[in-house]
Amino acid sequence: MDIIELPYFPADTVLRFCLDAMRYRQRSAVIRDDQGKLDLLKAGDIYDGLAREISILGKVKSNNPVFKLTINEVEKWNLDPADPKRTWDRYEKFLDSVEASYALLGTTAVSCFVVTRHEGQAGALSAGPKDCYCSGPDQHEFPPPSVSSNDRCDRCGYPVHCEY
Repeated sequence: MDIIELPYFPADTVLRFCLDAMRYRQRSAVIRDDQGKLDLLKAGDIYDGLAREISILGKVKSNNPVFKLTINEVEKWNLDPADPKRTWDRYEKFLDSVEASYALLGTTAVSCFVVTRHEGQAGALSAGPKDCYCSGPDQHEFPPPSVSSNDRCDRCGYPVHCEY
């Protein structure tokens, strides 16, 4: 279990703005709020959307739902929302019980705090996005200048998309 602060945007946010926010905040994901339905979109998802000429965050597919923590869950599971690491074991059991990898603790106008089920999940999101990502199912990152947009991925053969 770990905690990370991520950019937080409504579904009608322009995709390029999300990418700029990730770069500025040095994060590799954003949280999308689509009328209360929350999803974590990784940099690879954003790049895939840009490669498909999608312009709005709400149109990008996500496989990472985010559970919105309520006061009921906090009380039932005796979770500490102010210092989640004090009750890390309860957070892990709670996330397992709702079959989620991510839970939203709270939001501001442009950011939010997310609890992850595993420490490595937060670590993978705590750096800014790379310039190039494969459009294949694993969405691996590539450091330029070894690849350019539309080059084929040397690992899986899918096209690579770059945003400089």
